[in-house]
Parts: sequence; C-alpha cells; structure tokens
Amino acid sequence: MSAPGGARGALMLCIPFLLHPAPSRAAPAVKVKLSRGDSSNLVFYAEGPQRPRYPFVLYVPGGGCRSVRKEYRRYKEAVLSGGAGLVAAEKRGFGGFSLGCPKDYVRNNTVGDRVLDYMQVVEYLRRHALEWDGRLFWMSSSEAGKAIASLLSGMVPETRGIILLGCGGGMSPADEVILREAKELDRKGAGKDRIERESLRLRDQFAAMLADPQSLRSWGGRGETYRWWSSLLVVDPMGNLEKTNVPVYIAQGTEDRADPVESADMAASRLKALGRADVTYVRYEGLDHDWRDAKGRSRADTVLEGLSAWLRGHN
Repeated sequence: MSAPGGARGALMLCIPFLLHPAPSRAAPAVKVKLSRGDSSNLVFYAEGPQRPRYPFVLYVPGGGCRSVRKEYRRYKEAVLSGGAGLVAAEKRGFGGFSLGCPKDYVRNNTVGDRVLDYMQVVEYLRRHALEWDGRLFWMSSSEAGKAIASLLSGMVPETRGIILLGCGGGMSPADEVILREAKELDRKGAGKDRIERESLRLRDQFAAMLADPQSLRSWGGRGETYRWWSSLLVVDPMGNLEKTNVPVYIAQGTEDRADPVESADMAASRLKALGRADVTYVRYEGLDHDWRDAKGRSRADTVLEGLSAWLRGHN
C-alpha cells in the first residue's frame, strides 16, 4: 500500500480494518500514525460498522489539554449503530505516552493547525479507506470543536452533514463565553452592574489576546494560550453554517452551563429562516452539558439514540 502524498507528511502506519472488516458488528478501533510537515506525529483513531460501505463521522474535539480518547469511546457505539464509521484525531502531543500537558500542544495548538490535521486525515481516508462510501459528517460537542468543524465543513467537498451535540452554534466564541459567565454570575445572585463589569472585562481580555496572537501566555484553561484563543476568536461558526447546504443536527440541553442553550436556539432559528429544510433541533429540557438531569441521572442513552436515529435516516 502506498503512503499518502502531500507536503505535510507521510504514512507511518496503515489501517488494516478498512480493507478487511472483522466479523463482529463493529471492527476493533485502529490507531493510525501519520507525520506532519514538522515531523511531529499526528494520531487518529478509526472504527467502522460491519457493512461493505459506509460514511464516516469525523469527531472534532474542542480546546483543553487532554486526549480525544474519552470522547471517542463515548460516541463510538452511537455512531456505529447509526451505520457510520467514526474517526477522531488527537491534538498535538497526544497519542503516545505523555505526562502533563505536552509542550507541542502548548506551543503549536491553534485552530489553523487543527484544520490542517483534519485535512490530512481526510486525504488519508480518500487514498486508503476502501470501505468509505465518499460521505463525511462533521461532529463536535464543544464550542471550540464546533468552530473548527464549521470551517472544515466548507472546505471538504465530501461533507454531507454537521452534528452539534451540546455546543450551541449560533453565537461567536466570544459571545458564548460572555453569556456563559453572565448566567453563572446570575445563578450566584450577582447584580446587573457586576455582570456588566465582568462582560466588559472579558471583552477587554479578548481584545488583548487578539492584539498578541503569538503569545504563549495562558488563559482560560490548562494549555490554552493567547495564541490558541486569538485563532478561535476570529472564527464565525454561524456564518460558516449558513454557507453550507447540508443537513444539520443540533442536540442541546437547556441546563447546559458550558455552552448556552440560547446559542443553539439561535443556530436552529437562523438556519430555518434561510429556508433550510433539513435542520433537526432536539432541545433536551432540564439536561446539562453531560446530559444529566436535575437529580444527576444520566440521560446520555436517550441523546445518543437520537444521534443514531438521525444518522440512520441520513445513511
């Protein structure tokens, strides 16, 4: 099997299951290691259902210095039950043994770099995934992952759908953070003046990061730098979604404290106002970002079955 071409890197490990599916309902996960143009490793995981041909769901994780493996395991069965294969790429520095937050992640993680990673993964699939039927669905469950997926959906011609799970969609990254913090302060009983001061402080913070886009100064979470934030803040997820003409599936908990439900409401409303017929919005009353109800009981099975059903209807 020949190595994939392109200036960004060469194949280091092939995917056997894409050629010969296992007899079980789902083939075991396969780890693929590619090389970026700077010689760092790009690792992704792939798994497919037991059928001759199928589309792929490409899961795009958000920010935060952590591996994608937990999210991969969380969504795997729902995607495979929907008749699609699942692919997810690791962030820089992940995919092997690492302690703490990898230096490669801190120094080089940007939206643009993550887009290049997924473009390289897609090119690999084009050349080597013989069971791929030529259709891709982009999926994310975080505000940053949604922004990256929205960009990729307009760059990859094989895109046939976008899936947003608990990650809003209608607001800019800055506006989502500001609304999230305002709602949190309101829950704690803060007055209107304090909330307005915090909103202004956040806008000043975003302006400072945009003015210093190469800085590795940390803000907002482990491993998240001004460089990362400045690359995220300029993305317009809603504008990108409006430019696509593919089915969109949005699932959102009304008590999500990470990604405000108002952002998902706005995304669904604006897409439908454009006359987009294939927009599915499932609003889960009382559920939080982890799909738990007010008593802490997980309702993730219900949410994931909804995802599987939507995929089966578009498969």
